[in-house]
Amino acid sequence: MQQSILARYPARSLRVYAVWQSAYERDTLDAARQSAQDLFRDDRVRHIWDGDNAIATWYTRKGPLESTAVFIWDAHYLYTSEAQWKDEPSHLIDAWHPVINGMDQLVSMITSLSTER
Repeated sequence: MQQSILARYPARSLRVYAVWQSAYERDTLDAARQSAQDLFRDDRVRHIWDGDNAIATWYTRKGPLESTAVFIWDAHYLYTSEAQWKDEPSHLIDAWHPVINGMDQLVSMITSLSTER
């Protein structure tokens, strides 16, 4: 994400919400903080700790990706700038799981957006 999108498009008006969660026992708040520092060096990224996996559980049950997992992790959801969260998020453009398998598609979608500033 950092190299493929954020570094390639420094002027693009993007917001990234990196949700760190507890998928494995080693996934702690401290580990998330370290990963956030190591992986994302961009002011457009907002980091959220979801230690109870509430966001991931919501997306697994009501989101656009089908899964038989307890909760989805390692996924991306791309929304337009008009997106709002009321009962659920609006204006979804793309979703993929796992992130690495959808990176080319995500880059293509972001490249095609006309929000360059």
